[in-house]
Amino acid sequence: MDWIAITIKPNQSKKAEANLQNQGFATFFPRIFYKIKNKTHVKDMFSGYAFVRINNYEKLKSINATYGVSKVLSIQNRIPTLSDDTINSIEEQVNAHNNNYELDKTLKINDQVIIKLEIFKNQPAEILNITENKDSQNILLRLLDSSHTIWVDKSLIEFQDL
Repeated sequence: MDWIAITIKPNQSKKAEANLQNQGFATFFPRIFYKIKNKTHVKDMFSGYAFVRINNYEKLKSINATYGVSKVLSIQNRIPTLSDDTINSIEEQVNAHNNNYELDKTLKINDQVIIKLEIFKNQPAEILNITENKDSQNILLRLLDSSHTIWVDKSLIEFQDL
C-alpha cells in the first residue's frame, strides 16, 4: 500500500477528511496548534494538501470525486507515492510539536504540577499563587503539606497527569 498526496479545496480539509474516511480510506491530515493573543488555533501543516493511503489505483476516481478534494496530486502524469516510514516520520514530528505545545499551556492557580528539580525529586505540588518574571515564575507551592515560594524556570514545570 502506498500513500498519495491530494490537494484540498480551500477551507474544506475537515469535510474532505470525513468524506474520505466514510469511504474507508486511511487519511493523514497533519495539523498543528498555535497561539495568537492567548487563543489556541489549529492549522493544516501543509495548507491545501493531505495524504491518503491507497492499495487499489482504480479508486483514484473515487478520491478525485470526493467532496472537498480538488484532485490527486500528479507530476508529469505520474502519481508520486510516499512510504509508511515517511508518513510515520511526519506524524511523529507533528505529534512532538503538538505535545510540546500542550505542555506549554499557561499555569493557573490550583494546577497540579511536578517540579523537575533534583532537590524536589519529582514531588507533586499544587500552585497556590504566581508572579510573572520574564521566563520564570515565582510560584507559591503546596509541597510536602506546607507552602513554599520558589523561583523556577517554566521549562522545569511539568503538568501532573491525574
